[in-house]
Amino acid sequence: MASTPRTTGRQITQLLLTQYLLSNMVGDVIDAALAERAAIHGALGDPGRLAIVDALRVSDRSPQELGALLDMPSNLLAHHLTTLE
Repeated sequence: MASTPRTTGRQITQLLLTQYLLSNMVGDVIDAALAERAAIHGALGDPGRLAIVDALRVSDRSPQELGALLDMPSNLLAHHLTTLE
């Protein structure tokens, strides 16, 4: 019967430290991904911006066409397009 190798206290400490460091790295990656998703959803959090996205999903449109279609002043349209960009 083969004997199971014993784990030393130092090996356990190294394993725990490695686990801690890896969990922090994974946490940072998850936090970055969540921040990116929140930024995207934040940009879409305005009804005017959603209307722009919906209009552009149908077909390409110039800013003038979008403004006329959505009855939106050019300065507000420019602001929303910059935010969506």
